[in-house]
Amino acid sequence: MTDGIIRLPTALAAVAAQEDGAVLARSFLIAVVVMAPVALWQWARIRARRRAETAATDPAGTPQPGTGPATGPATGRPGVEPPTGGRGDGEPTLEAVVREVGALAADLPPGASATMDLPSGLTVGGRPAPESLVARLVEDALRRDGLEGGLRTGPDGTGVVECRRPPHGARLGP
Repeated sequence: MTDGIIRLPTALAAVAAQEDGAVLARSFLIAVVVMAPVALWQWARIRARRRAETAATDPAGTPQPGTGPATGPATGRPGVEPPTGGRGDGEPTLEAVVREVGALAADLPPGASATMDLPSGLTVGGRPAPESLVARLVEDALRRDGLEGGLRTGPDGTGVVECRRPPHGARLGP
């Protein structure tokens, strides 16, 4: 009598395991069908970017003029993208200036200070950026990167970002 009682749960467990395996296989197949297009699209984007980077260098491996990292006019430091945002229209973008603040912050040791000239005619989304927006976003970028400072007007009327990295142990803000 006990022999039949023991066999019943074992048989139910075997049936449940087969059903779980089928559900698992079906779920995996659904995940592959859903994610495959996204994976292929991302793979194509990465390949296109690599092809563009490869095309931007000559056979000797040196960058072609006007492509790749350059000396940014706002910083004069090598390796910083020019503030045109890469759109090729020649307009300096606020987005590129914020990226330059991040690059400047990465290179600035504790206790050091730096200035960065802002190009005139900054744009956001192809439209002229209001001065209040420029000041607010540049100051926010400085704060996020752990720098003290702000935006001031230079002697020639252009904007100048002045920043300083506090020494180790100094606390920023409230």
